[in-house]
Amino acid sequence: MAQANVVSSAGNITWYTDKAEIAALSTGVTYQVYATALGNAAAVGNIYSAAVAIPNGDIQQIYVGAGNKLTVTGTFTAKELGTQSSAQYSVFNSSGV
Repeated sequence: MAQANVVSSAGNITWYTDKAEIAALSTGVTYQVYATALGNAAAVGNIYSAAVAIPNGDIQQIYVGAGNKLTVTGTFTAKELGTQSSAQYSVFNSSGV
């Protein structure tokens, strides 16, 4: 498996594994995940009903889903965790994208 990506800026970026670990550094942060289109279906929209908060100093592991878009606001680091096992990833592979 390739090394997991680590980011400190995430504004609607494509995520490549099913999970993320987000560490809130100097302030609390919020995150949201946008579910992209699966196959020929329309994009679903945000998978959480509202942005989710992580308090300052906390580290949380969250579900993102390979191929979906992650947005985090605040001061943080986020790294990819787990595998590329979601239904979204298998669609990407079968279409050659």
